[in-house]
Amino acid sequence: MTYPVDQKLAIAVFVKTPGMSPAKTRLGKSIGQDKAEEFYLHCLNILDQRLTDFKTRFSSTIEVYWSVAEEDGLDAPIWQNHLRIFQGSGSLGQKLFNTQEQLFLRHKKVAFIGADLPQIPLDPLLEFSRSPYKNTIQYGPSEDGGFYLYMSDRSFSKNVWQNVEYSSNQTLKQLREQMIQEDPSIVEQNLLPKFQDVDEISDLKSLKTNSKIDSPDYKSLRIFLDQIV
Repeated sequence: MTYPVDQKLAIAVFVKTPGMSPAKTRLGKSIGQDKAEEFYLHCLNILDQRLTDFKTRFSSTIEVYWSVAEEDGLDAPIWQNHLRIFQGSGSLGQKLFNTQEQLFLRHKKVAFIGADLPQIPLDPLLEFSRSPYKNTIQYGPSEDGGFYLYMSDRSFSKNVWQNVEYSSNQTLKQLREQMIQEDPSIVEQNLLPKFQDVDEISDLKSLKTNSKIDSPDYKSLRIFLDQIV
């Protein structure tokens, strides 16, 4: 299928459908899988609210897609009010590549985010969507060596995405090296501030002290955190 390509930034939110695939399994080892899944649902709800408001305010420059892990999950009620695409099968690198390819058929710029960082900053997405620069990439690094945000106005080959060890303290370093190796002319914008992924109970404690968690949008998550940590 051929789509008209527009200038908007396509934000892909990588998600697993609750009840179809286990989520936050590393966190589940600390607090129990049921509680980890409950935390994931809180994150989904918060991010949904934030992105819906974000898209409403900046509809001329932003589009949001939910990149769903399961093909059957595309029809799940939880995603029905959203644009959605299937990540495809295979490794995480393969899924990132698949999502990139689908979105660059429709848009000039693409961003990847996860669904389990409810306080992710959205302003960088807007700034990148409005940036006049070409052939650029920008990353939001995680404290553990990965990344919570990726933005680019060009696609990269499958080899780039697959020649990276994910869930490693070298993930972002390897990804940056692979991309520069494929295109030495690529321009890296400044790294964004680091954020901590939530994979351990100690990460929940850090999240609880985050000032944004006291805002009304985070009320249900705050109640959950008070019960856990």
